[in-house]
Amino acid sequence: METSIGDFQRQLAENTASITTLQATVAELADIARLHQRGLRILQRESELDRAEIRRIWEYLLRQNPNGRGGD
Repeated sequence: METSIGDFQRQLAENTASITTLQATVAELADIARLHQRGLRILQRESELDRAEIRRIWEYLLRQNPNGRGGD
């Protein structure tokens, strides 16, 4: 009976260690997901700014040459 109790205690300790490792992994994955979402928001914001700048330049060029012909 002592051997089975010892085996049980060892297995319990291994399971506890595995759970602790899994909890740390889940926390790291949650951090990665948060950083990924933050990066996506930044990229979206920068993309919107870039599109606005391109639109502004395009409108400027159209005003400079309303016929759409280059350098005639």
